[in-house]
Amino acid sequence: MQTSDSNVYYEMLQQASRTVRDYCFRRGIFYEQYVGEKRNNMPWKAAYNRIEMLQSLLRENFSGWVLYMDADSYIADPNFDIFHYFSDKDHYAGIFSGHLNGVPYNINSGGFAINFNHPLGREIVQDYTKEYNNISKENMNSALTWERDVPEDQFMLHSVIRRYVDDFGFSDKFLFEFADHSYVNNGPFISQVLRTFGNISDRVARIREKSDLILSENIPTNFDKDTIFSIHTSHPRISTIEHGRRFSLVHAPKDYKGIILWGPYISLHSGRYECSTYIYVSNKEDDRPVNLTLDVTANHGNTELSRKQFQIFNSGSQVLSIPFVLNENYDNIETRVETGGGAEIYFPRVNILRERDS
Repeated sequence: MQTSDSNVYYEMLQQASRTVRDYCFRRGIFYEQYVGEKRNNMPWKAAYNRIEMLQSLLRENFSGWVLYMDADSYIADPNFDIFHYFSDKDHYAGIFSGHLNGVPYNINSGGFAINFNHPLGREIVQDYTKEYNNISKENMNSALTWERDVPEDQFMLHSVIRRYVDDFGFSDKFLFEFADHSYVNNGPFISQVLRTFGNISDRVARIREKSDLILSENIPTNFDKDTIFSIHTSHPRISTIEHGRRFSLVHAPKDYKGIILWGPYISLHSGRYECSTYIYVSNKEDDRPVNLTLDVTANHGNTELSRKQFQIFNSGSQVLSIPFVLNENYDNIETRVETGGGAEIYFPRVNILRERDS
């Protein structure tokens, strides 16, 4: 989740978000961005957008982790295994970069994670919103100076967390990481180009330079093909085994062997196609290959159109692709993925591409 105003910090957000959007796409992580000022009339008031964005997710009954990043934040380590990072942290309501001046809950709100599956995580958003709504519309509209005329967003979040720690004794419900060593703020995974670096133009140029370098080894785009379907595996047309989803994605546990994904049962006209299944191999601990089989069938599996076996040796994002040819129109086309076990694997999305006529 990122946001900015539509003018002053917009270009900074667009450059920084390139790495974030790419990182999320490869893993099937939903990315949300808002541009503008929800309580408008000055660019700095876009800092409060995050509160309304979090509240919107609460109203929609979102479940899972939400990672907020400031507009000057980009992904510094595109190989970081965020699934493994969050895998043992379900007992936390939130993760923050803290310990400013030696106090754990003195946090930096430029990047943080809130667990919407945790009741306390949802309460944090509610209380953060209450702090925000205590600022009258008239006071917000008339405010000229950030931090002086109205309470700033970081202070409000700090106040909420402080109450939970000092007044309610819930310190064990939060993970306070140290500054520059945090994985939800400036640290090994995420980098910020702060105001101390220079003016806005200097910061944008720096973020663009870093983003260009990080994105230089992208997964190639199929410019010679048209995307017919691009389906996230949270879609109900993609089926899996019982308890086969984690973080909203189809997920194969390390010890699972068998078909883990099938669908989406679509109709296609005759032509030349390609099925691409994105995968993310998490926390692979040895050199033994992971065996995966991808096939495409029609007529509820009765007509095999294409089949290919893959051996995966490395952790990280990869794409499994197989071509298939339809000499006639077919219904109920599905792709199936079978795993031989040996690693945790997430399956973000399934793409059906059609070759363009020459």
